[in-house]
Amino acid sequence: MRALLLAALFFVATAVFGIARAGSQFESAAWQEACELSRYSCRSIKPPVVEYDETARMTGLLGYYLLGTRVVFLAVGLKPHAEYAVLVHEMVHYLQYVHAKYDPSVKLEKCFMESEAFSVSDQVAKRLGVPEMIRDGNLLDYGC
Repeated sequence: MRALLLAALFFVATAVFGIARAGSQFESAAWQEACELSRYSCRSIKPPVVEYDETARMTGLLGYYLLGTRVVFLAVGLKPHAEYAVLVHEMVHYLQYVHAKYDPSVKLEKCFMESEAFSVSDQVAKRLGVPEMIRDGNLLDYGC
């Protein structure tokens, strides 16, 4: 619930005052929401570092987690609500890696990883009213 309040406060501040999206409150709220909705333990885990990739959208990506690191990349130019949902999605991938729940080199497990991450980010996107972000389980883009 705290994550939801932080996110709402941030989005109001962004809309009213034009505050930049990147920053500790934005990332902290996304981290708390990723932890709560995915149900992964985050107690002793440092949140990932968030960086921006200007070339990501040219390859069709809105964001990605760099496997084996603490770095999550987001595409430049996303609207705040969409950026938040993508960030939560990628943070779930980071948590999957840290908890060694799946082996991403196995196609079926990669499908489970995406399904789990989309389940979380779909909840966030629906709550924020970002319909273009909602996958509703459609994993055909990932060969599943």
